[in-house]
Amino acid sequence: MTKAKSRSEDDLTEVLSKVAGLLNTSPASVLQLIERGAFPPPEDRLIKISQIAAWFGVSEAVIYRWMNNGTFPRPVCLGRVDDPFATKRWFFSEVRDWLHGRARGTGKNVRKK
Repeated sequence: MTKAKSRSEDDLTEVLSKVAGLLNTSPASVLQLIERGAFPPPEDRLIKISQIAAWFGVSEAVIYRWMNNGTFPRPVCLGRVDDPFATKRWFFSEVRDWLHGRARGTGKNVRKK
């Protein structure tokens, strides 16, 4: 019985850690949000470029290239607009909607000569 309990606790700790990483917070904060029923809906979450890059399996440079081409949503600046090092985040819902609006293809690069 103790082995099952410790395995269950390990699983809970792992899940809380993964969710905390996605929300950019601590596992304890995630547990408090769940207990209070105050977990933010996905549309209201802000995510980092590193999370987007991991989600899509591309580099951060690719995402910045997409933004410069005008094909990817711009981030929200959480600091001074004139500060190049200000914290920037994306609304989860905007990134999700952008992804769902992408055309589906074969995954192969087809170049015309």
